[in-house]
Amino acid sequence: MYYHKPALAAAPACADFIFRACDYIAIRPIIEAGDYVLDATVDQYDKVQIQAGLPKVPTHLHSTTDDLAKALDMAFLLKHEFADLALWYNGLETQAEFYDWRSFAALCAGWDEDWELVEQAATGSLDVTSPTAIKVITDRSIIAAAIMAVL
Repeated sequence: MYYHKPALAAAPACADFIFRACDYIAIRPIIEAGDYVLDATVDQYDKVQIQAGLPKVPTHLHSTTDDLAKALDMAFLLKHEFADLALWYNGLETQAEFYDWRSFAALCAGWDEDWELVEQAATGSLDVTSPTAIKVITDRSIIAAAIMAVL
């Protein structure tokens, strides 16, 4: 799916949102291609959009960041503040609800087994000195962030 950039410019500013009225927050990794914005993946994106879902209206762009971990942390903070918010991942791989770092990792493990290390960390069975764990933690900062969050 792609969207033309000028349409995004009309999205409400961050300060105009009242999250109490939102139904969900969506995390959407994107790639910018000229005047277009394309869906991207957990590992290959230019930016990450944080979108707010208001009742009976299309999703609005709330903010954009260069870091998926930051976007997820912001979503978790909003969920903590507004318990009724649903959290959604809206990437190229899938569109699905998640609740925390652990459930986000379980979602990603459906297409990438490296994410299973997060569940191992959460259950205390991860050997962080294993060559596999060292390589994944070193090479993939998003998985490292998830592991740190569940410890």
